[in-house]
Amino acid sequence: MSAIPSHDEYLLDDPRCSCGSSIRYRRRVIMGEHDREMTFAAWCQKDPDHRLPEAMIREIAELRSELGS
Repeated sequence: MSAIPSHDEYLLDDPRCSCGSSIRYRRRVIMGEHDREMTFAAWCQKDPDHRLPEAMIREIAELRSELGS
């Protein structure tokens, strides 16, 4: 049995990128044969090349973990 990726994507109004644009966030759960792994990514909707501060990415991960895994 191979791993099955699934993800939920959210558009956040707050916090925002330093350019003022909204941030899009993706939580991805990869189901393996015996366990599962959750990863996340966050990026600026206006320009995905904008680098988000590490502290902001951690804060988003903590906020979104409250939605359940």
